[in-house]
Amino acid sequence: EDGVLRGTRLVAEAWDAGGLYQVGKFPGGWGEWNGMFRDCVRNFIKGTDGVVGEFAERMCGSPNLYKESGRKPYHSVNFVTVHDGFTLKDLVSYNEKHNLANAEENMDGEEHNLSWNCGLGEKDEGDLAGVPVKELRQRQMRNLMVALMVAQGTPLVLMGDEYGHSKKGNNNTYCHDNQLNWMDWDQVARDEDGFMRFVKNLTALRRAHPMLGIDFFPTGVHPVLKRLIPDSMHPPI
Repeated sequence: EDGVLRGTRLVAEAWDAGGLYQVGKFPGGWGEWNGMFRDCVRNFIKGTDGVVGEFAERMCGSPNLYKESGRKPYHSVNFVTVHDGFTLKDLVSYNEKHNLANAEENMDGEEHNLSWNCGLGEKDEGDLAGVPVKELRQRQMRNLMVALMVAQGTPLVLMGDEYGHSKKGNNNTYCHDNQLNWMDWDQVARDEDGFMRFVKNLTALRRAHPMLGIDFFPTGVHPVLKRLIPDSMHPPI
């Protein structure tokens, strides 16, 4: 009814530094950053056991969080990474945070990152990894981005993730005005691993298929999914 806010899209970051966590609890009409989507997708893609059922729920727009209040899948603002925490590249490159550059003796920043460096521990952290590990990281980045872009809901992509920006394992770079936070336009232009091209094509795919952005929660009664690959391209079972 407010003359100023009528028609405004309101989106909540439904938690605070004091520990309050209200994801799924805002009233009808509010969109929410879906932190449960982030955590579930990170766990599923890195192979954590016991999350398949929740992963399916998140891919369907998190009806367990938003349906009862009369909200739609697009009220779930889905993300894998955001302004605080690891970038997408660092999420698959580091097991632990590396925040010494913040001059707080690595005591700052989130400890619970749900990350995996795709290797065998500390010896494969960041740039120390060999070629096979780095190739796996590229596949994992694509897996994470596909999960984000084909899920029902509103996808949120962190600036820089589209080309694989790294902050060298620093997950709390608020205090830096340097290459850790700046866009690397040279890296964008090089696109050595083809990840930027991959994300462009994935974005085009989502735009081309309205079924990836429906306004109701998919169920077995209202199937909306179909194969995007011709049957002839599927290997025999």
